[in-house]
Amino acid sequence: MPESKIEISAVSGASLVKTRPVFGPDSKCLFCCSESLIKVFSTESGECIRNLHGHTNTVTGIVVNPNNKLQILSCSFDQSVIQWDYSDGVLLKVYQLHYPLHDISLSSHQETPVLILKRQTSRQEYDIIECVLPSQKDCAPKINVLLGNVNKEQCSMAVGCQNKVIATINETFLYVQNQKKKVRHTLDNTQQTEFACVACHPTDVCVVTGCQNGRIYYWYNIFRKEKVVKTYHHWHALPVLDLCFTVEGSYLLSGGHECVLVKWQYNSDQKDFLPRLGAPINRVTCSHDNMYYATCHTDNVIKLITNKFDVKQVYQGLTCAHLSVQKTHPVPAGLHYDPRSKALVTNGKIGHLQFYSVTNDKHLYDLDIVGQNYISPENMAKPLTVTEVMAADFSCHGDWLATVELWDDHVMSPELRLKFWQFREETRKYTLNTTVELPHNFPVTCLKIRPETGEDDDQPMAVTTSLDNYFKTWTLVDDTNIYRKNKKWMCKFSGYYRYSPAITAAYSDDGSLLCVGFGSVLTIWDPDTNVLLQTLAGQKDKSDVQFIEFGKYSCSHLLTACSENSLVTWNLSSCTVLWNIDFSSVSLISDPETDVMAVISETSDVYFFRPSSPDILYHQNTISSSKVASAVFIPQHQGRQSLTALEKGRQLPTKSKLYFINSDHQLLCLSEVDTAVTAPKTMFTIQQNLPQTTLSLLLSKENTKQPAVDSRSTSKDIKSWKGFLDTPPQVQPAVTSLCKQFVQSMLVKTGTNR
Repeated sequence: MPESKIEISAVSGASLVKTRPVFGPDSKCLFCCSESLIKVFSTESGECIRNLHGHTNTVTGIVVNPNNKLQILSCSFDQSVIQWDYSDGVLLKVYQLHYPLHDISLSSHQETPVLILKRQTSRQEYDIIECVLPSQKDCAPKINVLLGNVNKEQCSMAVGCQNKVIATINETFLYVQNQKKKVRHTLDNTQQTEFACVACHPTDVCVVTGCQNGRIYYWYNIFRKEKVVKTYHHWHALPVLDLCFTVEGSYLLSGGHECVLVKWQYNSDQKDFLPRLGAPINRVTCSHDNMYYATCHTDNVIKLITNKFDVKQVYQGLTCAHLSVQKTHPVPAGLHYDPRSKALVTNGKIGHLQFYSVTNDKHLYDLDIVGQNYISPENMAKPLTVTEVMAADFSCHGDWLATVELWDDHVMSPELRLKFWQFREETRKYTLNTTVELPHNFPVTCLKIRPETGEDDDQPMAVTTSLDNYFKTWTLVDDTNIYRKNKKWMCKFSGYYRYSPAITAAYSDDGSLLCVGFGSVLTIWDPDTNVLLQTLAGQKDKSDVQFIEFGKYSCSHLLTACSENSLVTWNLSSCTVLWNIDFSSVSLISDPETDVMAVISETSDVYFFRPSSPDILYHQNTISSSKVASAVFIPQHQGRQSLTALEKGRQLPTKSKLYFINSDHQLLCLSEVDTAVTAPKTMFTIQQNLPQTTLSLLLSKENTKQPAVDSRSTSKDIKSWKGFLDTPPQVQPAVTSLCKQFVQSMLVKTGTNR
């Protein structure tokens, strides 16, 4: 019998934008911190070509090793600095510094790297230290404290001016350290506006600070306090979140809440703009050859921009909420499964649904639901009200998608829309079919699409419930006229029960029954005739029903409902309570492949059960460190069958994997892994994940055209070619530096001196 184990793994949700990304020395790769990982992205293909594993806590900074361009150095909350060979993904050295580290920069280009680190000495105190990495293995790093009482944010520290100046900010104070004279100066902002970020010019003795009021200050003569010269530029209306100089210092890049990248010419008022980037910019960086800029956005997106202001690549994980109104519930539309793309679907950018491949851990695309651009607020204390997707559901085969969107500022009349989207085979996209303005007088609480009944005249149907005490069923009707053939959705029936608020609804697995929860009462309806068939009430818990699920397969005659303090299952054949337990739940999910359900408690414990019995089939305590916001079962495409065929040799009673998202916007997965299947995965080198270079393709063609020769005479040539071709394209030096070596390898030695 094969053995298996249960794993709770993080699928996605790790932030890519908490720390500033770093370009490789040849600008062919981009390094990004993602929790305890370092992701290596290709700037050409846009793919993640390698993950560097080694840190045990959040990675907080990366720099390229000045003495070896094929190596990087990283720091982390795990109190260590790690030296990597990123081309092969090899961890070379680990330096323990015994303090959580928050940032890293380079100080000089000596034989042994000198790092500037920001460490956390206590709960609220941080200081900047100079660390000399030892050249020998057994020696400890030499540490020297430079500045104390500094800000913990990454954009609050900068090194520049030919490595002569270290600058940091804290509230309204700017601290600068003269590295040659080891002298510290404190500069105060007389405007009493807090600093938000700081940057140092690469060559000139000039420090630039961004403020909360949107101003950018240039500080000159910083080591002569009585003669400090200060000028400013003001374009940003909201706080400046980050600043970055280009390599030569000719331009200054700035970003903020306006979603605009601003490029300032140094010592000039001239500036260029790249607007409508989609979300506020919180990090900006520049490549070593000034060819690319990378902007980090608060919705967990990194955009690669050329120096001509063209967006070349977009790197993103699971797009997360970046507004305070969104963070009250990270995914108001919940988690859903798209049968067409086999993707997980949930809220993404404001007014969008994102389609995310959990198999490949890759963002597929965004579907714009509301058709509105994000507009930055006039004042951060008064954010604008946005239109958000509040509910969504797919039909069984993904032919239809229904969405509900809401705009409500609690002052004007709310805007509520129900939209139906049809999947087009020609474009492989969902296109808008029907828009219903104000389908209810109050917010919609539930949206469900009816499963297919299997009948010849089966028409798609959907149901919506609302706090206006009504539920409405919607059906597809013919809308053909003399100009075109078309179908549209219209309201077919509406119903109510004792004017109680309609909280939730669900269709049976065969679509023959509709259950609507009115307060604490469950009502059973015929969806085709809108006739009330039965009323289920009488349980001891009188709180509102929050979740309803019909049983499947052998449990298709059962109905399970969750309220605030109870979990109850009804037998629809006899209209009696089968069992009832006290339970506080936040989610009830039904496995589409079996007759098993899962319920998640307020303490983030998950329980698997069959509706026919209150016995627990499997349970797992504390599956998440924060409250679970939504969950969904995603099938593994192995066909539908009953539970009995799965019980042998397995711990989880389901075939589908349980995916859930918590309030910290982390997407997690509870799944079963077969330990008996331990076949090693094929390891791919970096060049296999990238397109071949032109020279590599040319050499491969030449090899096929050349006649066969004695292998002994070409063994050295083959070795030199192989070493050249096996080098990953993104870490190869310039072709001009390889030309001489390559031509020499092609020459045939005569054996005689002339």
